[in-house]
Amino acid sequence: MKTLFLTCMVLFLVFTIGCQESSITDPAQPLTKNYVGADDIAGLPPNIIGLNYKLADVLCYGSGTDISGTTYELSGQVKYETTASSAIGTDGKVWVNVRLEMIAQLSKSRGFEHPVWKIEKKTEDRVLLGNTDPQSKTLQKVYRITNRRDVELCVTYLITLKSVTVIKVFLQCRDDDIAN
Repeated sequence: MKTLFLTCMVLFLVFTIGCQESSITDPAQPLTKNYVGADDIAGLPPNIIGLNYKLADVLCYGSGTDISGTTYELSGQVKYETTASSAIGTDGKVWVNVRLEMIAQLSKSRGFEHPVWKIEKKTEDRVLLGNTDPQSKTLQKVYRITNRRDVELCVTYLITLKSVTVIKVFLQCRDDDIAN
């Protein structure tokens, strides 16, 4: 009887352990970059750039600019589309139409509540790319921030024939003469 009980118990444990769902041994997804300047967040389609930046606030006074101790978090995304136009002449230069759609939000890292600071803008530009290396150009865009009259967001993009990447993001004092 003792042997029968022990055999039943072992079979029960084997059955219980064997019928459990096996754990996944493959990596689930690439890890999301969580450092300052992460611009290709995992899981986004190839034509969307994820924004996850910590930015230093600037103090604007007179004609001077100074960095304050406050940091802000920029989160959101930039959707882009590039289309090549016909080549110019025989030198192989190509006009590339670049359509950018920024949808982002700026918030304080810690502390006080404030009105919503949003950055939403669609732009379309033409960039001339050559046929020699490197076949890329930089494009700087300046974005106004809702409910902020003192600073604006500056983003520098690297444009190629098939892709757009963010290479620099910072806040600057607002200049009303800047054309976006």
